[in-house]
Amino acid sequence: MASVTTQPSGNANDEIPMEKNAGLVMGGLDSDDPLPFSWMAHHPGLCSNTKFVDVDFEALMMTKREIIFNTPQMRDMLSIPTDEEPQEGIVFDSAEYAGIGCDLRNTRRLERLIKSVVDVEQCLVLCVAEVSITYMSTEDSDALIRWTAGLSPDVTFCLLEQQSPDRPDNPFTATMLKHFAKLGTPLRSVLEYPGCHTQTLRFQDAGYAHVEIQNLWELWADPRFLTPSVRMSLDDVEPFDEWEEFALFGSHYCLLVAQTGSEPLIPEQQRGSRRASIDSLASDLSTRTVSPHRENTQWFAYKYTAESQKESRTHHGSAYKIADQDALGVHGGVGLKGRLSTTSVYTSTESSIPYPSVPPEEIGARCCHTITSFGSRLEQNLLVGGRASPSAPMKDCWLQVDGKWERVHDLPEPRFRHRCAAVVLPHDQYGVVLYGGKTSATKVAIDTLLWDRHNGWQVLHNVKSDPLPRFGASFARIGFNHGLLMGGMRQDGVVCQGLWKWRLIIRDNKVIGIRFKTSNCLDASAGIWPWMDRFGASYSVIRDELLLIGGIAKHGCIPRDYEILSFVGSFSAFNDYEKEMELRVACVLPKIDPNVPRPFLIGHSTHYTAKATTLIVGGGATCFSFGAYWNPGCWLLHDREAGPGSRWAMIKPEETKVPSLSQPPMTNGSLPCMDSISIQHIELSTDQGFVRILREGAPKLLKTLDFGPCLSRWTPSYLVSKTPASKAIVIHAAQSRTMNFQRKDFAYKATSFHAFINHIQTTPSAHMYLRSISNTNPTGTPADFWTDWPEISDDFHIPSSLNFIESHKHSSPLRISANVNMWLHYDVMANVLFQVRGTRKLVLFPPCDLKQLSFPPGSTSSTLDVFQPAEQVDTGEDSIRHVPNTHPHVAILRPGEALYIPPLWAHTGTPLSSKVPRETSTKASTSASASASATSSISESHDRLGKAPNEATANAPGSNIDPDDNPAHSKINISLNVFFRTLSPQKYAAGRDVYGNRDLAAYEDGRRDVEKIVRRFLATSNRKADGEEKSPPASADVTESTELNMDSIPRDMVKAYLERLSTELQERADKL
Repeated sequence: MASVTTQPSGNANDEIPMEKNAGLVMGGLDSDDPLPFSWMAHHPGLCSNTKFVDVDFEALMMTKREIIFNTPQMRDMLSIPTDEEPQEGIVFDSAEYAGIGCDLRNTRRLERLIKSVVDVEQCLVLCVAEVSITYMSTEDSDALIRWTAGLSPDVTFCLLEQQSPDRPDNPFTATMLKHFAKLGTPLRSVLEYPGCHTQTLRFQDAGYAHVEIQNLWELWADPRFLTPSVRMSLDDVEPFDEWEEFALFGSHYCLLVAQTGSEPLIPEQQRGSRRASIDSLASDLSTRTVSPHRENTQWFAYKYTAESQKESRTHHGSAYKIADQDALGVHGGVGLKGRLSTTSVYTSTESSIPYPSVPPEEIGARCCHTITSFGSRLEQNLLVGGRASPSAPMKDCWLQVDGKWERVHDLPEPRFRHRCAAVVLPHDQYGVVLYGGKTSATKVAIDTLLWDRHNGWQVLHNVKSDPLPRFGASFARIGFNHGLLMGGMRQDGVVCQGLWKWRLIIRDNKVIGIRFKTSNCLDASAGIWPWMDRFGASYSVIRDELLLIGGIAKHGCIPRDYEILSFVGSFSAFNDYEKEMELRVACVLPKIDPNVPRPFLIGHSTHYTAKATTLIVGGGATCFSFGAYWNPGCWLLHDREAGPGSRWAMIKPEETKVPSLSQPPMTNGSLPCMDSISIQHIELSTDQGFVRILREGAPKLLKTLDFGPCLSRWTPSYLVSKTPASKAIVIHAAQSRTMNFQRKDFAYKATSFHAFINHIQTTPSAHMYLRSISNTNPTGTPADFWTDWPEISDDFHIPSSLNFIESHKHSSPLRISANVNMWLHYDVMANVLFQVRGTRKLVLFPPCDLKQLSFPPGSTSSTLDVFQPAEQVDTGEDSIRHVPNTHPHVAILRPGEALYIPPLWAHTGTPLSSKVPRETSTKASTSASASASATSSISESHDRLGKAPNEATANAPGSNIDPDDNPAHSKINISLNVFFRTLSPQKYAAGRDVYGNRDLAAYEDGRRDVEKIVRRFLATSNRKADGEEKSPPASADVTESTELNMDSIPRDMVKAYLERLSTELQERADKL
């Protein structure tokens, strides 16, 4: 179909002088049926002398008629009586809008019907076809286009439809064509008119004198349609980093405007001077010849290996050379179920090497990061940055030495989509230059950085001219400390143009900066230059040729002929930096077996091998609604004359256990990590004993408590029967057992309490978690169990030995979960966790460990996952990861027991199956797994609670009772938290605190003071601080009493907060 409005003349705000009517012909419109009504509602002045004509099959037009007549907002725009009966072919007609039912293939009848509602020959006509005539046979659609050109002396045709910027075997193109064919609506025009040139000829042959066509990716970058500020403003709407997919999608659609009139409606695109075009849309590359240097582009060939393993399905990971072996690793990236923390290993199929050491999963899932290899002399690799989501960039860095990975200096600010190159520094030292990247979802990095083992990260001063800040560029080293820069993407989402040389500036054996210099002497064919500047490309070296591989360019999808470019030349010009270098650029079209799939060079990883070949692994994209495509194997790119040697393939690890992180360097004399400690079990009979526990400041597992009949009553059926069906709740719904608050890998869902209980009871694979909130004021009032759950409130009470809690209570949320791990976090208030149903393993870390546990400044939730997923997700038990320099405390919490968690003790928990050991032990275990058995037996707990013998033995061997009848064996975990204050109210931060995790006032004031300190040092210099921090007095109360000194902050809390402030101060200083 088609749709039209008055067209711009000069710019988007100018209108055509309307001495004539403007006719609007519509036929087969895909999604803009409301277009006429939108224009009439928002631009009535422009539509005052315009008539819209909508053409579709008659049955569809009758449906539209009913919709319009039954929608007052639409009906009132038209001067048409509602009782008017439709005529043959004329479904409705008004002065503003007419509807015609006609097959577009019958142009004679269509012309007669149109002329019956409008004098079309006296009109300026605009025809709009949005993804419509492509479904017609090409003969019929060509005839329709020729017919429209004769409707009036002045006809404009606006066409939006799919195209093929590359051969049909391009994975994105093939996925798109397959998608529409599967729907029964094949794209008939794509293969006949695949690109801009053929579409232009199509309309010119039909009688349209002026034809302008762009794909949507080019339109995105065209300032006539979108200004840079408009493009950048979208960053504030939603964090976005799927640029390759966006460019591929956009370049597979074209927007064509064809005219029979003499005056073009669309202003010509402005072309700036060559020098002014650096980093703009125009090219800054000189082309000295008009033909490629290499007549035979197939000097290279692919050797392919199919991979059926799902681990090979990844994109935007990072490839690196594995030390001391002819093998390559691909770490992280985006896999079938999200971002990965794993590493895939590839080597020759003839190799018999043992499975190598790879980055441990504790490093964390990420994509868009780099791993830089230092070369065969050093056999080390540096992992830098990356991101989780686009709004969660990372700044941690890890160095691989002797098969182990240790965390080294963090980046001054997070980076992803950056580029790194290894360089040789004075005194035969090695370093890494980091260029470009993004520091957040909305900010592109400005500084170029240099890292070495002794000094960490330093900002390199740019000498003379600076390239425009960019991310995803091609940044290659071609000498000891110099190289090339090209492409990348600007802040506003446009691919940068131009070639730069870069070189470290070294004076007196010290690196004092980096210099970038533009170069415009490339020897290339005229057809190559639009494809040299890329985003998301990789590079490698075979023989003496620098190969630029894949990515997207300013026109979007790169055709197969230009996917791989070869740069050849003498780089000796770098020794004389003022001398222009000589580079020849040619296409590389590797020979490939016709039965082998073509590699999808988007999000792929490449790395050279020891035998002068290049391995291409990973790669893929989500092709929007068409479906996802993953490269099905790996390709070894090799010189045809030298031969490939043997194939390469992924190898499986010999065992599933991943090596642990090596201990970071001890900069403050800290001791090595202790073995995990089993939390002590105690019995309480008086409130005085509990106050003593509070003074000690260590977690305790409290036994033989009587907190009501909830232990026997709170079965799923009981809870459903006692609560009203209308009770609404908000739950956390996750895709896996692991939840991480920083990654937000779960969704908040509103549902009824009954539906929630029924779902987790009947769906074993469900991963859900309820943390109750206030019924009356969820955002302003803390949860109160007795107020929020009155129907079951009589079933639970705080034991008399915990009266201190009752008098200092803050909140009491009910927690119900199924098959989920709680994220690592700390609470500022103390709390006691009462376990009612199910069994959980909890891991706690003392306040002194907070600095090792990846807590962002000002946050009470960590980015770290302490539990490592089990091999058998449904039945297995998650194991505890080793975190260097920490002191984990472990407890197994069963029904009828409670766990005291002191303030600032970071903690996390995981559900246990019914096969938990029953042996009793109070000794400290030597490992995390051993500590799991350091608990009392279930039967003992039940006996002490006064359970009847038949209840205590319900699950004895041979019993036919359902295991879920035993609260300890329930797959549903039910517990109740009671938070309470252990300090006077003024010690806590002022203001609303719904969850009991607002930091202490001293810390929040301290954070504000940090800001003041930074501003003070920025405003003045050489000013010293007045006075020193005083240590809080230690409590001198050693007498046994029921009173607790609530005026003094415990030393471990003070120390933990001061250490966090110190870290934040250091981070702020690094940014200056």
